[in-house]
Amino acid sequence: MSGMKIARVEMDSIPLDIYFATPETFATLFLVRTGSKENNIRLATLAKKRGWRLAASGDGLFDETGRRIAGDTERSIYEALEVPWQEPWERR
Repeated sequence: MSGMKIARVEMDSIPLDIYFATPETFATLFLVRTGSKENNIRLATLAKKRGWRLAASGDGLFDETGRRIAGDTERSIYEALEVPWQEPWERR
């Protein structure tokens, strides 16, 4: 995706981050930006232990060669990392 990926605005004194996603980046972006922080760290750490990278930009999960291996769905990231699926409200 080229161009702007985030807009930071303030509405009624509340800071808001607005993320721009494509169909390819939506699921990873949604996963990373809705947290929890601890879950994000856990997933990123599991990826790093394999030599992989979970892109906070929403671009997906990449292997050591830079090939995108997951990210079209949140579940695909969990499956690639061999972690049991968790519903968003279960992620701590």
